[in-house]
Amino acid sequence: MRPRTQIFIAIIGGCFAIFSAIILAPHWSKYFFPKQYLAQEKLDPSKTTNTKVVIDTVNRPSGKREEKEGVDDIKITKIELCPRNFKIPSYFYFEVNNSGSKTIKNLTVTVNLGKASYAYFDITKNLKLTTLTDSNDKSFLKIACPEIKENENIGIYLLISQPFFEDILIHADNLTFDKRYSYSEYLNSSTIEESNWFPGFLLVMLALAIIAFAIFFTIVIMYHFSKIFFKE
Repeated sequence: MRPRTQIFIAIIGGCFAIFSAIILAPHWSKYFFPKQYLAQEKLDPSKTTNTKVVIDTVNRPSGKREEKEGVDDIKITKIELCPRNFKIPSYFYFEVNNSGSKTIKNLTVTVNLGKASYAYFDITKNLKLTTLTDSNDKSFLKIACPEIKENENIGIYLLISQPFFEDILIHADNLTFDKRYSYSEYLNSSTIEESNWFPGFLLVMLALAIIAFAIFFTIVIMYHFSKIFFKE
């Protein structure tokens, strides 16, 4: 093989390796540096496969500005609702997680059940929580937390008269915006989760193919360079 051909193959292989590194860098950086990725890209950190991904909806300003240090990122990371209505109460469970990089002050989580009502409820005991309930028709539950630190979460479990809720509102003194999650968004997120596995599978296969070709071209480049520079 001529030296020009070898140099041409080396250049093509190097460009492919650089292109592969550029394509894959954002994909892997969010796993190795989740906090920096969150702050720069303003994306939700990855969830485990047994939890539902919940899209936070900005409802209205809470009247407080974001603090200079840290990023506020509090969301519902898991939500489970009985899929059918039965004569006995249905279960309703969700978690509120502080995935940001600062402590959230005076957090309140308001659950509006709308046409449903709760029979019993329970909350996690690892935080100093207080509750305010509706004594008339038991259609809402309000939970107050003095502070929730980074990576802490609140679990809320209710037995309700029917598998439905109006919305969940999250408010805190140092949140940039109040966050509202509605029943319709829950239905939409469930549909997206069930139908969105195939694009993710294709992305994984593409990443594996790029890695395989990058390794192949690296071996080819090393082989040809060794023949050029280490001739006897």
